[in-house]
Amino acid sequence: MRGMSSAYANGIQVEHSEIAPDLRLGADVRIRARELQIGAGVSIEAGVVIEAERVVLAAGSHIAHGVRIAADTFELGLRSRIESECRLAAVGGAAQHIRFGDHCMFGASNIALVPELLVGDYVKIHNHTLINGLRPCYIGHNTWVGQNCVLNANDVLFIGNNVGIGTYTSIWTHAFFGELLEGSQVFSVAPTIIEDSAWLVGAYNVVSPGLRIGKQAMVLTSSVVAKSIAPGHTVAGVPARDVTDRIPAVRQVPAAERLDMMRRFVREFVEQVHPGRHSELADGHRVQPAHGPAFDVIVRERLRDQDVTSATIITLAYALADERSVASPNVSYFDLITKAYDKRSSEPEIQIISFMTTYRARFVPRGLERVGSMPVLPAEAAG
Repeated sequence: MRGMSSAYANGIQVEHSEIAPDLRLGADVRIRARELQIGAGVSIEAGVVIEAERVVLAAGSHIAHGVRIAADTFELGLRSRIESECRLAAVGGAAQHIRFGDHCMFGASNIALVPELLVGDYVKIHNHTLINGLRPCYIGHNTWVGQNCVLNANDVLFIGNNVGIGTYTSIWTHAFFGELLEGSQVFSVAPTIIEDSAWLVGAYNVVSPGLRIGKQAMVLTSSVVAKSIAPGHTVAGVPARDVTDRIPAVRQVPAAERLDMMRRFVREFVEQVHPGRHSELADGHRVQPAHGPAFDVIVRERLRDQDVTSATIITLAYALADERSVASPNVSYFDLITKAYDKRSSEPEIQIISFMTTYRARFVPRGLERVGSMPVLPAEAAG
């Protein structure tokens, strides 16, 4: 339905709206917005309150009961969901911009009080997590946050793609409480950066303000991190010390091994997600789902035009290099070197990303690789 200056008995009051006819609303829902866009298959449970200038709820998204949202702009991506009793706003008022990408989960009783919260695709933020502060918080694609975490943003908190944050972890951008008037020597407000593919293992880790945890670094459980961590290094303890020589975080995976590994992952996908509904291809599998059209999954060293056997069938293609003359809208190409993929949002693409992202392989959408802007740390600016 489309409307101007619409006011519905269920509490939706907007100036401009585009609402799919199958919207499912619970009791006592209140939405006040200047512009409202709601896609197909959206559900909003009882007692939800949204106050914003612009609201966009993509197809299949879900907001559970008791959620309260106040923002200039609020966007919830394809099939993303906000669980019950969450609050999203800013400290003392409405946030400027809250955006969740596609296929995200924001767990029950979570609270986000920041002026800007930008979240990528396939992000899971589990229950009773607090995101608070006076500056933006950015969380990249495929990131996982365990329950009961504190993500503080008194200065900018930047969390990259593919990051894992264990339960009861706290990440800080400020450290102060003692009175300056009484000579307190501890006062710090500075950005904190968690780079791509870093992993804060287990539970009860603490990260101090103004630090950079490098790409593919690993913080072992119950550590207190007081110094920046170099990429690929492992730290542990109170205070955390480098233990990379005993527990290396990562190793280099040769190209040939990447191909072999991905072939195994693809086989696991078709056997576990579509058992008995797949057949062999020269470089992969053809899948005939119980519901929906057939699709192909292939793994090749180089992807060429002739490797895509049909102009109409959906193809999920993993390769080390793309040598096609032109990209096809029916092909989701996953680059095994850059770890970027061509986002098409087809059902097979969503299925295989959801399967792979747990621990096998994580990819980010090409052209949308970065969520938010990475800040500059004071020490790095001075250098």
